[in-house]
Amino acid sequence: MDLPSPEAEEILKCHLNRRALPLAFDQPLETHYLTRENNRRQKRYLLSGIVAILFYNFFFLGDRIMIPDIFGMAWRLRLFGVTPAIALAMFLVNLRPFQRHTELFALALMLITSLGIIYLLTQSHHPNAAHYYTGIIIIAIFGNIVARIRLKTAMISSGMILLVYCLSLAHMPAMGPESGPNSALVLFASLTISLFGTYQLETEARRDFLREMLQTLHTHKLKEANEELTRMSRTDGLTGVINRQHFDRIYARQWRISCRNGEWLGFLFIDIDHFKLYNDHYGHQKGDATLKQVATVISKSVGRAGDTTARYGGEEFVVLLPQTELENAHFIAQRIASGIESLHIEHTASPTAPYITLSIGVASTIPTVNQWPESLIKKADDALYQAKEKGRDLILCSEDMPLRLHGRV
Repeated sequence: MDLPSPEAEEILKCHLNRRALPLAFDQPLETHYLTRENNRRQKRYLLSGIVAILFYNFFFLGDRIMIPDIFGMAWRLRLFGVTPAIALAMFLVNLRPFQRHTELFALALMLITSLGIIYLLTQSHHPNAAHYYTGIIIIAIFGNIVARIRLKTAMISSGMILLVYCLSLAHMPAMGPESGPNSALVLFASLTISLFGTYQLETEARRDFLREMLQTLHTHKLKEANEELTRMSRTDGLTGVINRQHFDRIYARQWRISCRNGEWLGFLFIDIDHFKLYNDHYGHQKGDATLKQVATVISKSVGRAGDTTARYGGEEFVVLLPQTELENAHFIAQRIASGIESLHIEHTASPTAPYITLSIGVASTIPTVNQWPESLIKKADDALYQAKEKGRDLILCSEDMPLRLHGRV
């Protein structure tokens, strides 16, 4: 359904709570129902058509007993008239251009088979022919209940059959003044009962459809809730980047991959300078907003799909850079620091600069089986510690000299 889930769910529940279910939903629900039902009908009609051909031709044995005077006409009508029509309809409804006319084919077959019996009744003078009309009842039950044509189609076909039968009574030699009207009443009652069965089947099919749709929506909502829980378990609630727990899992996996492939693995350890003073001076609400801005800049500065940004602590962030040597990792660190600098987030309480700055430790290595995975993180952490010791607002590589971000030449 092309509706938002809450609205769709309300519509489905509203329909299900009705005592008398309508036989036509509002759009687009009705279109969705008909599409589903048409797909199911294709399979049902194919089986029903095969059964119909077998049973319809089986009753030629009854023709010998009921209308022996026109037996030859009866079996020719069955074999060369009605049977090919049923087979042709079965073939056409399985072709895509004709599938939307399935109900029309069903209506036509109901009329052809029933009118064939009515025609034979007008031709036979045998006394047993007075009971031959019961074949129409079998056809109605089969079409309306077994084949489960739609109620609208069943009402049209049943009404037309009853009308033609009543108009033809005067032309049926075997029907007497009492048996004729009685047969019409029996036929009317049988058609009405079959229509009631069709109504019940269709309303139940529509209720089943509503229940399935409701279950689908509930499943979808549950899936979304699970995905949201998974996302929340992996991301930092404030900044939206990966949290430390999930980062540890990613880091361990990437270390193994880099070790197996003999590839460089870069790592950045980032700290916001004097952030405690910032919180004390501007308040935690402003501090949270700044953390979000910093996380956004870091994430945007790290462009490759395999790179990972995470919040490691209060004001600490880390960046994992697969297939990245020290020089390239240092370049990315510069890009991050420059991005923060361009924001010019005021920090008058900082003894380092009048706006927010970063200290960054950079490290890179080719992991080996003899190294502890934590060794790369420790290298970057040691470089960060040195950068903070040397005055902050620095990028310091584990195997390089510090680079001051302000006032550089």
